[in-house]
Amino acid sequence: MRARYGADGLDVIGINVDANRDDADRFLREVPIEFEIVFDPRGELAKEFKIRGMPSSYVFDRTGKLVKTHVGFRDAKKDENEGALKALLQQSTQ
Repeated sequence: MRARYGADGLDVIGINVDANRDDADRFLREVPIEFEIVFDPRGELAKEFKIRGMPSSYVFDRTGKLVKTHVGFRDAKKDENEGALKALLQQSTQ
């Protein structure tokens, strides 16, 4: 999504909660990504956002307001979620 919509203002930040940073680094070498990763081995952000499952996604508008959350990943909802994201990006530039 970031590669597709970064020019429209989308930014992505991943939160890694692995207790062992080496595990996370090993995974990221095998599955390279192109967005920022924040390491949170104590799970402080997970507690703050009351994470109910993994992966969890939080969509904020340009003002920092939380507008959408997703728990888990469902391929059947991929197009719907992308459409909502595109609409938010268009809306926030008008």
